[in-house]
Amino acid sequence: MSENFRSLTIILPICNPHKGWDTELSNSLQMISQSLVGIDFSFVLVNDGSNMNMNDEINHLRQIIPNIIYLSYEINKGKGYAIKYGMKQSFSNYYIYTDSDFPFGEKSVIEVYHRLTTNKYDLVMGVRDNHYYEILPFSRKILSKSVQLFNFFITGFKVKDTQAGLKGINNNVKEIFLSTKTDSFIFELEFIRKCLKNKIAFSFINLSAREGIKFSNFRLKILVKEVKNGLKLLLGL
Repeated sequence: MSENFRSLTIILPICNPHKGWDTELSNSLQMISQSLVGIDFSFVLVNDGSNMNMNDEINHLRQIIPNIIYLSYEINKGKGYAIKYGMKQSFSNYYIYTDSDFPFGEKSVIEVYHRLTTNKYDLVMGVRDNHYYEILPFSRKILSKSVQLFNFFITGFKVKDTQAGLKGINNNVKEIFLSTKTDSFIFELEFIRKCLKNKIAFSFINLSAREGIKFSNFRLKILVKEVKNGLKLLLGL
C-alpha cells in the first residue's frame, strides 16, 4: 500500500428499518462518495438480527452501491456488537461508524474523515447540541441526559457526550475498540474509558440533528438493561 493511499470503511448497523430506508441510504452513500473523491470506500451494512426480510432492499442497494458489504446474523445482539462485528471484517486506514439513517447528516461524516486525516488524532467524537435533546422522545431524553452526566463523571470530566453514535478512528485505536465487552447502547462509554486510559489523542466535532429526523422511544426493558450495564462499568464488573 502506497504512503499516500487512503481507504475508509463506514460501518452502519441496522435493525428493523422503516420502509424506504434503502433509497435514503443509497442517496446518503452516493453523496459521501461524491464529496470524498479519490478515496477507496467500503460501506459495511450490519443487520443486527432484524425480524424482517430485506432481500429486495439489499439487492436494490447493491445495484446502486456496488461496493457495499452486507453482513447479517439472526439474533439481535446490540448496536455495539453489530459495529464490532463489521469492524472485525474490515481493513482500512480509517473507520467511521454511525446510524444508517445518518441522524446528523452526511456532512458530519465527511468532517470526521477530514479531522482524522490530519494525523493529529486517533479518535474523533461527535458531540450533540441542545437541539438534539429537545426533539428526543421523553424516555430517550431522560436516558440520554442521565448517561451524559454519568459519562462526564466516569471519564474524569474529560468527555461529556460519549453516546453520540458518530465516531471515527484509525488503526491505532481499532484493537482498543474491538477489545470492549459491552454490546448494548452504552458500549461507547467503555470504549472511551479505554481510550483515555491509553492516552489516545482525540478531538470533538459538534453535531446537530438533521432536519426531519425522528427518533424512536426506548422501552422500559431497555432502560433497565442499560442502567444495569452502566453500573457494571462503574463497578468494573
